[in-house]
Amino acid sequence: CSRHAEAEVWFKRALELSPLEPSAHHYYAEFLEQQQRSHEALGYRLRAASLAPHNYALQAAVADALRQLNHLAEAELWYRQAAVLHPQAAHAHANLGAILQMRGQRQQALQCYRKALQLQPGHATSLANLAKMNINIDAST
Repeated sequence: CSRHAEAEVWFKRALELSPLEPSAHHYYAEFLEQQQRSHEALGYRLRAASLAPHNYALQAAVADALRQLNHLAEAELWYRQAAVLHPQAAHAHANLGAILQMRGQRQQALQCYRKALQLQPGHATSLANLAKMNINIDAST
């Protein structure tokens, strides 16, 4: 589509003009994701996160991208980083739990889901993943 090609030209121009601007890398990565170019997008996500190492959203975006690409060990590290940067983010704890669950670390996964539910009672991802583990948990625990 010519609109996508034109948009890509503008994204690349933004990167040329502001190579140290994390948002330029982040938004280009978002664009690449929409174009089903996930592997390429990951590089721009990593660059954005490296330019803003204390930005929770950018760290979590890298973790999400790694999880989508099935790079579970790396995703685990990035979710851990994100959870340290923003300990009140249920998203980071829940997705870390999902990674740990996929890697067979049930007890650690359970702790992460409990933390996510403590932060955000009724957190859908945590409840769904607990159900997959055949664990019923009161959202208040």
